[in-house]
Amino acid sequence: MICYKIVTKDRKSVMATRYVDGKYVQKYLVGARVRAMDHTMGFMVFPKRKDAEYFRNIHSLDNCLIIQVRVFGDCIVPNYISCGVLERSIKEFYSSIEGYELYKIIPPRGTVCYKELEAIN
Repeated sequence: MICYKIVTKDRKSVMATRYVDGKYVQKYLVGARVRAMDHTMGFMVFPKRKDAEYFRNIHSLDNCLIIQVRVFGDCIVPNYISCGVLERSIKEFYSSIEGYELYKIIPPRGTVCYKELEAIN
């Protein structure tokens, strides 16, 4: 299945790189398969390009790219995602099954997660 992912111009994870280049940051090179860290929901992607464009616009990410990715594994439709962009807030989000209340938000429309993906453009 093909989905859309928002990345920086140097093809890195967007939200995680806004403040820190930590262990949750991935680089998405064309043709390379990337696996999400264990104990996470996986990579946030959008099956519809229009939903990726909406997310990019509401977060003023005009300088970011929307790339096509091939996804692998089971689709996770999250009830919540981490609003944190720092390594600590992401860890806190995953610290319990429900997620730490301070760091969880309702995901943007169309959000799905996959554990593995490959950039195709």
